[in-house]
Amino acid sequence: MTPVISLVTGTVNRLPYLQAMLASFRANMPAGIPFEIIIVDGGSQDRTIQWCKEQSDVTLIEQGELLGAIKAFDTGAEAATGDYVLLANDDIQFMPDSILSALIHLETHPLCGAVAFKDDRRAPGYDTNDFKVQTMRVIHNGAEVDWPYAQVGLFRRWLGNEAGWWGSRDPIMGWKGSTYGGDNFLSARIYELGYTVGSVNSARCHDEVPPDTLRQHNHAVEQTNPGAYYKRYPTPPVFADQPQLANPQGERLRTLYLPIIEKGFGHYKTGLCAALGRVGLVYELDYINTKHDLENVVKTFQPHLLLAQCHNSYELPLNRLVAARNAKPDMIAVNWNGDVWEEGLTSDKMLAYLKHFDLTLVVNESTIPVLQAAGIQAAYWQVGYEPVNEADMPTNVHAHDVVFLANAYSESRKQLGAMLRSIEGLDVGLYGQGWPVIDGYTTYAFAVGRAIYQKAKIAISDNQFPDKRGFVSNRLFEALASGVLVLQQHVEGLEELTGLVGGKHYITWHTLDDLRELLQNMNDWSYQADFKKIAQAGQRYALKHHSFDARVAQLLDDLLPMIEGERV
Repeated sequence: MTPVISLVTGTVNRLPYLQAMLASFRANMPAGIPFEIIIVDGGSQDRTIQWCKEQSDVTLIEQGELLGAIKAFDTGAEAATGDYVLLANDDIQFMPDSILSALIHLETHPLCGAVAFKDDRRAPGYDTNDFKVQTMRVIHNGAEVDWPYAQVGLFRRWLGNEAGWWGSRDPIMGWKGSTYGGDNFLSARIYELGYTVGSVNSARCHDEVPPDTLRQHNHAVEQTNPGAYYKRYPTPPVFADQPQLANPQGERLRTLYLPIIEKGFGHYKTGLCAALGRVGLVYELDYINTKHDLENVVKTFQPHLLLAQCHNSYELPLNRLVAARNAKPDMIAVNWNGDVWEEGLTSDKMLAYLKHFDLTLVVNESTIPVLQAAGIQAAYWQVGYEPVNEADMPTNVHAHDVVFLANAYSESRKQLGAMLRSIEGLDVGLYGQGWPVIDGYTTYAFAVGRAIYQKAKIAISDNQFPDKRGFVSNRLFEALASGVLVLQQHVEGLEELTGLVGGKHYITWHTLDDLRELLQNMNDWSYQADFKKIAQAGQRYALKHHSFDARVAQLLDDLLPMIEGERV
């Protein structure tokens, strides 16, 4: 996925400082906002290079020798692919919420080209006693003014490319080995292009300014070409009152996503978050298992949409929900219950809780009349299949005739498994907990499940709740998306609610006797071409209409407009 932010830094023999800087960066980045880290090394002899190669999220560019910070930072910035580039020295540490605050400022201020971070440097020659933004002289309306420049800053990548970054290709700034003045040069070019360098109070960094050998080397090199920036700008840069280039970036939808993440399974469900990220910015918050200040998250991220998965009223207490809503009153709040159990939707306590959301989404359509009778706006919104990378799919799974990926948590399901095992000549795979004999456990292991489905001839999907209209588990969509022939037990309202048609996209069964007869007759090869067509049609339909991208489009285009004028 394309990064939203590219962190770029140059380094040499400063591993402890670099590690601290990257730790503070990672701590600042919420789940849901993709990023990349680009480190340009100038010939480190300590463990820096080895350590960088061990980091899965780091791209290392080895220059092999000290070519100066201007060349290092430009090399990293030119390699960046993010919407925004964060240029930061290796000896700083980002304060909490600093990067997100800068990002939101740029998203909401189209004429701002960069955000300069305040720093607290306390080194000889600096008079900073608190967090302050560094300033430079700029000519505005014919007068000289002191405006921010970004020593550490978050920049629009397209604008940095147009400005020439730190000036390594400039005949004056690009002097070999130059380190100082590149940050002033980039800020000056942004002003000349008619964009501002902004300052946000919470965008802050701690600046160590260590008096080490690298700093001594840089000072010595600087003496060979002192004051390059002032040679380039003998008079201050002139701010262009109008942007010289149109800003191609617009403000994007910001979604604060609160999923249910079960401990012990890892971060396994990524499809919805990724789909939301393809239409905007997403802050994914594990509201159940992590300490958090939801109100502060809302104040910092300024979401347009809160999409929560609250199956009860206590894991996200009402007072915290209300405080978060009050922090941004125009934020739309939606709750999605992806389970069948009505207790999490229609109890008196839950109905009172759900009234604090603008919209409630369900996969059990039978609950909607109860919700609507309580004055709660509600709609049917199903789960989608999880996207899987082929590289993550195992190749050594067994090729079964029939597979059933489900836990045996009910008597009827145990009877289903026993019936499948009883059919002679049928290679049956049962994957899940509770079976007398299991072939494996695939709950939330979507890549493994996809591989098993793809190698099987038939996938079984049952209906444990025949009185719950429209309810199916994600199993149906996972199986259909894999391309296997699916035998789905009848679900009332499935065609109306999902568009899936029995006999066209899958084969319907009602009772265990029906299913047994179907399976016993499927060795009749005269029907194999028809089975293949059904499987292919089911896969095409699922990929188009039951991906999380399709779900997000439905949410934004069809469901959210329902609540206009009916806000809480």
